[in-house]
Amino acid sequence: MQAILIGSTGTASGRSLMSWFLAQRLTEEGCQVGFLKPSASSYVPGAPLKKDHDIELMKAVLGNGVVEEGLFEGADATLIMGSESMFSDFSLSPTSDTQIAKAYHAQICLMDRYESLAESTYSILSICSLFKGSVKIVVVNRVPEEHLETVRTRLVPRLLGHGIPRVAVLPEDPVLASFSVTRICEVLEAEVFHGQEHLERLVGAFTLGSQALQGPLQIFRHVYGKIVLLALGQDQRDPSNHTASEDAKPSVVGILLTSGRMPAPVLIDAARQAGISLLLTSVDTFGAFERIQAGPSPVTIDDRYKQKRFSELLHPFILGAGPLSELFNLR
Repeated sequence: MQAILIGSTGTASGRSLMSWFLAQRLTEEGCQVGFLKPSASSYVPGAPLKKDHDIELMKAVLGNGVVEEGLFEGADATLIMGSESMFSDFSLSPTSDTQIAKAYHAQICLMDRYESLAESTYSILSICSLFKGSVKIVVVNRVPEEHLETVRTRLVPRLLGHGIPRVAVLPEDPVLASFSVTRICEVLEAEVFHGQEHLERLVGAFTLGSQALQGPLQIFRHVYGKIVLLALGQDQRDPSNHTASEDAKPSVVGILLTSGRMPAPVLIDAARQAGISLLLTSVDTFGAFERIQAGPSPVTIDDRYKQKRFSELLHPFILGAGPLSELFNLR
């Protein structure tokens, strides 16, 4: 039985999507896969129990292959989701990434959210030095387009030279950064006045401006306290169509009214004519804007479109060199 630790150099590095990717791919290769998130098992007496989004996600992906402590009996591999940052981990804690990796002789898939060439280089090589020979995959995630060439020509050769078998460089991607109207409702506890059937539409951006309000939605230009939700590209979940043409006007998928101001019937009728969702939250405009911006929201099983896009971006780097089961010595 093999333990695979999904480690991270910092927050928002893509651990959830990577865990989903590895579980799905190894299962497709015929492996029995389990999942463990040690930090989800820690409980302080008297404190309310918190629902862990990663545990819920992997229950949906793997079913019974989710455990709270220890390796999953009968599995070829147990995926272990590490902490948000291996550097901030208290190394003497029994649930620290360092102690878990040692206890289970884990192989490591390391996720890095790109901040700068120097920071990524230092962080990744420091962990590789600590876990000599155990790091099998490094994913440098969310690299701005203007830095991609530098990362590919300067960082990747250096990592490969240190014996890391597979190194992936993923760009900032609008599909992976998007979220549904439903997710905004959850974050802001918003009430839906119209457009319940449109809640799964994807939001690629949001604005306090009124430029995108055309046709029947022009009436909302006179409304104080609103956030306009703009579509992701052509508002399609097919990753191959996630970018819009340069001269295309942004389309509105919803309007969020803030501060608990009830919409007049004429506004509800305008939303109906435009075929969008009309939402209401008690949070004030700038508070709502900040909470939406605060992301990233937890990955759920409903984010299959994100997983599909993530897999497509990873494929040439991770799967092009052969099966993962061979990389992790599961065969």
